[in-house]
Amino acid sequence: MWRIFLWFHIRRSERKRLLLLFVLLVGISIFAKWGRENYYDRAVEVERYSILLDSLVHMHDSIKAYRRDSFFGAGPYKLTELSTSEWEASGLTALESKRLWNYLKAGGRVYNEESFSRINIGDTAWRERVMDALVIEDVRASRKREGRGRLVQGWQSELLRKRIDVHQPDSIELVKSGVPGYMVSRWRRYVRSGFRFDSVKEVNSIWGMDSSWLAINLDSLWIDVEGKAILTISMNAVGEEGLSQILAHAWQRDKWLSYRSRLGGFVDTAQFWEVGLDSSTVREMMMHVWDKGEVEKVDLNTSSVEVLSRHPYIGWKRAGTVEYYRTRVRPIEDVEVLIGLEGWTKEDVERLREYLE
Repeated sequence: MWRIFLWFHIRRSERKRLLLLFVLLVGISIFAKWGRENYYDRAVEVERYSILLDSLVHMHDSIKAYRRDSFFGAGPYKLTELSTSEWEASGLTALESKRLWNYLKAGGRVYNEESFSRINIGDTAWRERVMDALVIEDVRASRKREGRGRLVQGWQSELLRKRIDVHQPDSIELVKSGVPGYMVSRWRRYVRSGFRFDSVKEVNSIWGMDSSWLAINLDSLWIDVEGKAILTISMNAVGEEGLSQILAHAWQRDKWLSYRSRLGGFVDTAQFWEVGLDSSTVREMMMHVWDKGEVEKVDLNTSSVEVLSRHPYIGWKRAGTVEYYRTRVRPIEDVEVLIGLEGWTKEDVERLREYLE
């Protein structure tokens, strides 16, 4: 009772202040409780996104490591045969790959690790590793042909003691006959990468080969013709087991099958160059007989943007243009209406025509 009595005896102005103070305290307590709960929820959300981002970074690093190992495991390569994407796979950044590609396209020469250092490409570890995967013309041999500098003495050539299959080079016998160790390694890398010789004389195409050594040992080299049978393969039905007869490495088969799946099937052997395999492997594949089969076709009016963007000849940018046209303008009755729209050229339309319903 005394509290009620005291309340009525407090002045009206004081009542308002006490009531305001009470409301303020209640509001602060509610806000503090809400803030603690919201802070906890945000902390959980931040931790969830951090785990997701770490997973994406780990996946990206794994993909880069896979591409790098695939690049160095498939060599050797000629400098002029590598594209910017292949240089990126070796471990270079996109900017360095483009700069190196432009340098080589303009006629630039690479002789050793110092050549990469001079144009500021890659680090020391990358330069040392990539030199083992490249076919580099010997500077001394180049100077000898061009008449600059002193002459270089050739190999101490001797006759081979036994016949050697050019696709199975015997390191010990080759070294005994005067072939330098680095040349034997280069020869073996040629063969491991899938390169095949059509005749014994083509051994001279290996960079640095001494023609005088080849001349005296021409009769001691041979090619196993029986092991080089021409196969008939269905390009859109063959599986990994069938590809193992012509592609030695599992990553090569996976890459070829993955691209065929995204493409919906091959319509011509010239599309093998788009897979991303090295040129010698593609040439060997094209030596066989390939039967054409049915390809999976897409409907530009009913296929989802995700399905369209997955096709190598469309991608996200062109798929977005198709989505805009078919929903905002009218259904696509003829693919040629896309020519001139964002991302579409006449060449894009023509190579995609075989895959349209």
